[in-house]
Amino acid sequence: MISKILLFENLTVSISNAALLAAKLEAELLGLFVEDVNLLRLSNLPFACETEIHSTLTRSIEPESLLRRFRTLAAQMEERLSHAAHKLHVSWSFQVSRGILWMELLEAAKKCDLLVVSAKGQFSNFLPFFDDPLCRLLEEVQKPILFLPSEKQLQSPFGLLLDPSKDFLPILRLSAGIAEKFSAALTIFALNKPLEAAQSRLVETMTEGIPKLSLIQGVRKEPTVIGSLIHKEKIGLLFFSLKNLSLPKERLKVLMRLLSCPVLLSP
Repeated sequence: MISKILLFENLTVSISNAALLAAKLEAELLGLFVEDVNLLRLSNLPFACETEIHSTLTRSIEPESLLRRFRTLAAQMEERLSHAAHKLHVSWSFQVSRGILWMELLEAAKKCDLLVVSAKGQFSNFLPFFDDPLCRLLEEVQKPILFLPSEKQLQSPFGLLLDPSKDFLPILRLSAGIAEKFSAALTIFALNKPLEAAQSRLVETMTEGIPKLSLIQGVRKEPTVIGSLIHKEKIGLLFFSLKNLSLPKERLKVLMRLLSCPVLLSP
């Protein structure tokens, strides 16, 4: 189902969650570090400087020092990735590329089955996160993305948002398969209306290997309602498909901001 996972972060929580997911799915973990060519070009400009957020200390940017920092960060990421992978007996590899962040990520993503990104770290550099990049990434690579809005670890129970009026089989298959690998309980939130009899039988069949299944039906398709339920049920990983939910962009932005648990989004 998932044989190669791409990690695009140098954060401890991202690395540990990606390694755990790879271990449970028996997948290979690939770490990607991008030397941002735009930053390198900027460092060559006269009077280029940077200001630290906390101290407001300003200093000049030199191409040589920027390259050293890139290499230090890449080495740190590779070391952390190696440690996490070996701890969980996960196959792994690591690559450093130089180019435009977005283009390098897209190119690497084409070779993988699932991406791991975070609201912090490198991915947060792509303009305001909830405006376009995440949706654009899903549309262009057509691969699931594990998005980490906070430093929470993956943990049971898992949750699945679905709309019974649309085709939910692909996201049900994905979420049920991963929940079974984790031996995690799964709570299904059916939006707008209850499942029909045939749909209920399908859900029962697809989730036979899950230790505990809960079903909450008729959930209003309002971000605040959904977010409140997710929090109340203490969901440790939430699945949903953009195609299945068909949430307007503005509502999707609100929902994503309300969620603090890891979210696995499918195209």
